[in-house]
Amino acid sequence: MKYIYLLIIGLLITACANRKSYQDYVLHESGITALKLKSGNTLNVLEIRYPPKLAKKDLSHEMYKVYGKWDDSVSINRSKPLLIWDNIKLLSWSNEPYTIGVSGDNYKAKTYKINKKQQYHEINYNSFFILNAKGEDIILKHSAEKDSIINTIFNLMEFDRSII
Repeated sequence: MKYIYLLIIGLLITACANRKSYQDYVLHESGITALKLKSGNTLNVLEIRYPPKLAKKDLSHEMYKVYGKWDDSVSINRSKPLLIWDNIKLLSWSNEPYTIGVSGDNYKAKTYKINKKQQYHEINYNSFFILNAKGEDIILKHSAEKDSIINTIFNLMEFDRSII
């Protein structure tokens, strides 16, 4: 009986223990993002955002190494320009070309108040989006193609999935 009580107490302590939150590490699709181009046009895409600390290698550098110089660099409403690679064959089993846009930015997230004054913490993120040859957003689709492409890009960056 004594062992049962010890087991229950141990389970309660383990269940209530303070666990490290990985909320700020979570990879997420950011929703439809409107990128305001210098020309005044708007590009609406669903991008995948991730903190730079999740990737051992920077995506824009790896894209440059593997696929060469980007086809276009567009000033947008962010701290980093939008680098675009056109006609990239990402999948070994498919000849379909894709357009990949890589960017990043930072934003201020509310943290806590000190003397009734809101405090903020700056959070950096990198992001990418993928369009197929027809100009359709691949990330919006739910398909094996989407998963294969995202895995290809994560492998290119040596993405650390162990903490997600």
